Amino acid sequence: MWFFISIYIIKQQGENLPILLKKDLTWKEMAPIGAKELENPAIFIETDIVRQYPLKESASHVIGYVGIDKQMQDKKRYRFLYKTPDFRIGKSGIERFYNERLTGEVGELVQMVNATGKVSESFKPQKKEAIAGEDLKLTIDARLQKYAGEAFAEKSGSITIMDCHTGEILCSSSFPQYDLSRFEGKIDSSYYGDLITDSYKPLLNKSIEGLYSPGSTFKILVALAGLKEGVITPKTIVNCKGHLQVGNHKFHCWKKHGKVNLVKAIEGSCDTYFYKLGLKLGIDKIHAMATKLGLGVKTGISLVGEKKGDVSNRKLKAKILGEKWVLGDTVQASIGQGFTLTTPLQLAVMIARLVNGGKKVLPSLIPNEKNNFDDLDFNPTHIEILKEGMFDVINGKYGTARGSVFDVNGIKMAGKTGTTQVRRISKQERRTGVIHQDALPWHLRHHALFVGYAPTDNPRFVASVVIEHGKGGSFAGRIASKMLKKTIELYGRTL
Repeated sequence: MWFFISIYIIKQQGENLPILLKKDLTWKEMAPIGAKELENPAIFIETDIVRQYPLKESASHVIGYVGIDKQMQDKKRYRFLYKTPDFRIGKSGIERFYNERLTGEVGELVQMVNATGKVSESFKPQKKEAIAGEDLKLTIDARLQKYAGEAFAEKSGSITIMDCHTGEILCSSSFPQYDLSRFEGKIDSSYYGDLITDSYKPLLNKSIEGLYSPGSTFKILVALAGLKEGVITPKTIVNCKGHLQVGNHKFHCWKKHGKVNLVKAIEGSCDTYFYKLGLKLGIDKIHAMATKLGLGVKTGISLVGEKKGDVSNRKLKAKILGEKWVLGDTVQASIGQGFTLTTPLQLAVMIARLVNGGKKVLPSLIPNEKNNFDDLDFNPTHIEILKEGMFDVINGKYGTARGSVFDVNGIKMAGKTGTTQVRRISKQERRTGVIHQDALPWHLRHHALFVGYAPTDNPRFVASVVIEHGKGGSFAGRIASKMLKKTIELYGRTL
């Protein structure tokens, strides 16, 4: 923290609130005023404490910043403290969510004065001691936050690292970041204006406010639902010919996989396998499993502005389009497209609940904030099958993220890629060749997603990475690989 000096004058009517005349006085400006304070009791000088943010941009969206809130000052129902000149409150991040705890309680000194402002000695002053605000320790690791900024060389997106057993968030980075040091004391209005107009939306915490189709990361929960409902076994074979005809519509896979079982379908992210699985399950069972794993539901993280998202279902389509559900909608939903929108944090929660032994873990930014989690009653055999598939995504011959493999003293990573389209591929492109992502404008490129965990034999850490218009999930996988590797190096293998 650092200090600045301000000069006030006491208003003689109404609430007797001081009026700020000038702040950030130099010593040269302060000296003559201070020398005459006894002659002008209505004018006084105050030294104020100002927040200092040494991490600068590294944890800007989590920590947030403080500022003056004119609306609170104008409303009489708010306590006196909020109405004092230049008083700052939390405007975003932890600063805002825990504003009351960080602020503490205002003290009071009631005295009787005469018309000239002299204190009456016959009246016993009434004093209430101020209560200092709390110190909050976060689960965030400053080393990982800084490293995330180095690992993420893209324009826009997010990185989340979470302990899958405790729910503690070790890293929560949204990109572009912004420099909190520019919000110390007087906010740089020019800088703030640039942030507001930036098309990459640096003030948006994409980890909790960004909504994205989960793409193929969603296939993991569809697979779990299929195993749970008994509509498939690990040995169920589907022959992928590169597409599936449903009615008069042809749904394409990204390649012809040939005959694949469940593990191979996860490894190679075969759309056709999950098209057929989704049709066997039906949208209601898919929706139920997605909700169980935390999608379409707020996580309750200690930050303002978290989005709920949605999972494809009959009522949602009727609400948005006023139309009935059809089989084609189920096909789309089965690969994480359609009406489903999730936050990156929800995807981290999803993978954590899958690999932590089936506990309904919730994310936390405060140590030991949440401890006991309900059991989701997953079949351990089913989970092991999914983990085998996710292991092969990274370490298998045909894995969609095989370029993300790492080995730290025998510790490896597993996960699932996701690529979500932001534009429709035309029939003409299907015939002549789909336009390469690099040839498209940035805003028309696919989003890249990845969810993963490490170690593979005893999961502890999960990662969720989203790159807006990042071309493909394998690119997000490489960033997740760097982050999980760094986390393992810092924390080791075991709890």
